[in-house]
Amino acid sequence: MTLDGRTLDNAGAAVWNAPGSTFVVTDGAVVDNQAGGTFNVQGDLSIGEGSGTLGTFSNAGTLTKSAGTANSVLVCPFNSSGTVQIQSGTLSLARGGDSPGSFTVSAGAALGLGYNDSSGTQTLWRCVEDNQCHRF
Repeated sequence: MTLDGRTLDNAGAAVWNAPGSTFVVTDGAVVDNQAGGTFNVQGDLSIGEGSGTLGTFSNAGTLTKSAGTANSVLVCPFNSSGTVQIQSGTLSLARGGDSPGSFTVSAGAALGLGYNDSSGTQTLWRCVEDNQCHRF
């Protein structure tokens, strides 16, 4: 499946369960998981890049990797002010982005930063008790 130069807005419940598939986001396309929306990756699936300008995955809702024991790779910039839950396998963020939202990684699961020959800087935030947030 390819999203080419358009925006896919999700304000509801999206479930992605297509074994062996890659969702290509290209020519500046945006996957926009809006506040209140859920995007559930049920398997070892990846979002890839096509030709042209990189697409972007923006998460203000909840992104969950709930199934699969291997790697799901987001090969596009990933920006998240929402929640990321990694319950199974590995979720790799390969092309950088800015993510002040929360990340929860279950026992036996993993968060990967970078993948193979990817480039980009992923900025994560840490907020402390006095509500002061710091980028690292």
